[in-house]
Amino acid sequence: MTTHFTIHQDEAIDRRIRADLETIVSGLRERLPDLIAVVLTGGFSRSEGSILRKGDEVTPLNDYDLIVIMEKSGRAEVAPLEDELAARVGIRHIDLLPRLFDELPKLPCTILHYDLRHGGLVLLGPKDILATIPAWHEREISLAEAEKLLFNRILCLLEGFSLEFLQRTPNPEEMLFLRFQTAKGVLGASDALLVFKRRYHWLYSERAERFALEYKFDPKKVEMVRRATEFKLDPAGISAGRGGTAADNSAGGASFAEATEPRGTPALQGTENLSVTEGVCRAGPPCPAADMIDDWLEASRFVLETLKFLLPFRYPYGVTFQGWPEAAQFYADLRANRWLTWVEIAEMLLLAAISAGPKEIDEDLVRLAGEYLSKHKEVPAGADWETLRRLAVEAWHRR
Repeated sequence: MTTHFTIHQDEAIDRRIRADLETIVSGLRERLPDLIAVVLTGGFSRSEGSILRKGDEVTPLNDYDLIVIMEKSGRAEVAPLEDELAARVGIRHIDLLPRLFDELPKLPCTILHYDLRHGGLVLLGPKDILATIPAWHEREISLAEAEKLLFNRILCLLEGFSLEFLQRTPNPEEMLFLRFQTAKGVLGASDALLVFKRRYHWLYSERAERFALEYKFDPKKVEMVRRATEFKLDPAGISAGRGGTAADNSAGGASFAEATEPRGTPALQGTENLSVTEGVCRAGPPCPAADMIDDWLEASRFVLETLKFLLPFRYPYGVTFQGWPEAAQFYADLRANRWLTWVEIAEMLLLAAISAGPKEIDEDLVRLAGEYLSKHKEVPAGADWETLRRLAVEAWHRR
């Protein structure tokens, strides 16, 4: 295995990632007797993985995504191994996605499968196994995939934010996670728009360039995507010579503020005695993370605007709606034959409720979100936005 796993082309980084992957593959071989192949997908398979570095210690920022190709085993056999193998290599999570070997030629054209076919890296098994998957063109990715991606990014945005951040300074891990989920929201919206334009690509860097070309009439969005892509590829600023992690203040390393601030923006500068509303700071009680919350709000609005824009094109009869309650009812009516759940409808409403700013939460949408969420699980009467956010995120992960 000689590939580089990140943009840095650094042997120390590659050595750590390679060791992790060898440990994971070894564990899969031990536990899955009908294992045929293991394929790395996601950023690390395409030299675009996200890592943090503190001194000589290298840590993947998020997780590893692996396709586990077997003769007959499925999710039931693979799922228990995710946490076990993640603990072995010392990372937060590993996504193990099972596929049957005989089904590879018949896989549907999804974003996941498209990325796998064009950008996967075979770690174990026949080196030409990806050639058995259809070589789809980007034009074949449907708007249903864009829609599904947006709902996933709504979850990511809700995961990363808490109303507590208006009252206290997030710790380094919370701040880094907030920025990471914010970047995922921005990139999810831009990816969905590229699918709409039939211009999606499996590389983050290429997608950023294509978005800048296709949407040059909106320089603000182009800049958001550029910054989010830069963060995804180099979250600790290693290539910019800053090195280190969000928590590393040692000589030559990135400080917490440097690694978590929006690029080109002084961290928290001028935010003492400010609060967030309408995506900008106004006079009010102290808001320690005002700049990052502003970015999060911008990402949230970007995702919601993109979903609203795509709906008339996604459905042949031209769906439009005046407000988010109508959108929720529309999805509720479709739910019987779709992947969408009550939880995801509630998450959409919660993000819409706060999109004007955390000081201007739409309580009618919050109550409606609670009603939809209560169809899935018990919800306390009169639950506020933060309570529902926590319950919705928890419900999604347990579904």
